[in-house]
Amino acid sequence: MAWYELLRKAFPQGQVGMIERGAAYLGQFGISDVDPAAPIDGFERLVDAALALPLDAKPSPLHHKSVIDAIVSQPASRKFVTRLTRAGRVHRALGIAAKGYARRIALFRQMDLVVVNPAGEFSGSSLDVALAYLIEVRVAQRLGCKTALVNPSFEIENAVLQKIATYVLDHADLLEFRDDQSRLHYVAVGGKKAAIVLPDAAILTSAPIAEREPMALAVSINALHAEKLRQVPVWEALLQRLEASGYSVTLVSNEMMTDGPLYERFAGVTKARVARGDLGYIDYATMLASFDAVITSRLHTGVLALTSGVPVVPLEPSTFKMNGFFRHLGLEVEVVETATAGWDVAVERQLAALLADRAATSATIIEARDRARARIEATLLPAFAEL
Repeated sequence: MAWYELLRKAFPQGQVGMIERGAAYLGQFGISDVDPAAPIDGFERLVDAALALPLDAKPSPLHHKSVIDAIVSQPASRKFVTRLTRAGRVHRALGIAAKGYARRIALFRQMDLVVVNPAGEFSGSSLDVALAYLIEVRVAQRLGCKTALVNPSFEIENAVLQKIATYVLDHADLLEFRDDQSRLHYVAVGGKKAAIVLPDAAILTSAPIAEREPMALAVSINALHAEKLRQVPVWEALLQRLEASGYSVTLVSNEMMTDGPLYERFAGVTKARVARGDLGYIDYATMLASFDAVITSRLHTGVLALTSGVPVVPLEPSTFKMNGFFRHLGLEVEVVETATAGWDVAVERQLAALLADRAATSATIIEARDRARARIEATLLPAFAEL
């Protein structure tokens, strides 16, 4: 929604719409369909196939602001999403994915500019999901639309996907990364397009002021990384120590369908409560504003908390997203590396330092937030105007 509002400001006389990141169409094509010996040729054949889909489908609707919160809410469980992903080839066989693609392509044919925000989908383990984004961007390019790729972390490790990604990003009319490490990785694997680097634009979000609860602490845990790094017992012990120190702990997440099952486990062995998982982004940001501080290994939870001046203890699970964001925000906050020994003790130390003078910490955050907002708008509004 921060990007939506920014684009409305960039194009006040134009129609700006938003389409959600669908699931059914993702199974239409996969990285296994690309010949590793000729990845670009193989990729373009997939784009040809997408463009050859029947055109009698009605375009996907442009979603209006009033329904965005309903799109952002995530009632589905991780188990359901996993099953849905595994069912991609079934969707393909039944033609469901083809219909999804056809509707989106029919919409692209009406557009002058397609702006794609992959966020964290270009991760180190990205394959078919990242490929789906790249196919859509290339489809838009082939249809004559101008294209902008904004806000991704670029961490792709697969060699075939790297070649495809740099090929597509090189052809974009505007390229903006949310951290410099992504830009450097893009260049290292062959990317040639001059790129802008700015903090994640979710920092533009404005939420209503909420009444703060003393000694209330929000904790957001990237469950996938916690389980992968076998840190669940350490998290459990940390939550118990925070409670023993007098904090009232609430488990929160902007990816509740992923983190919820682990949270329920923690709720069974600690006093921590689990926040609702069906909150829209404004309600979620407002809830975060009510806490004394937030501990998070989820980037956007941290960003939304900072928009209200809430002190954040950031944890880097295994990538460079959190480090990159805080570096570009200009906040001198230690990003705790969870892959290092004693990270849980570092979290407690950092929390104590931030809350030693909470008012001063919050004022520093607000200053950094305002600088970042001004920089984003001063850079991107002219860049979009040039398109």
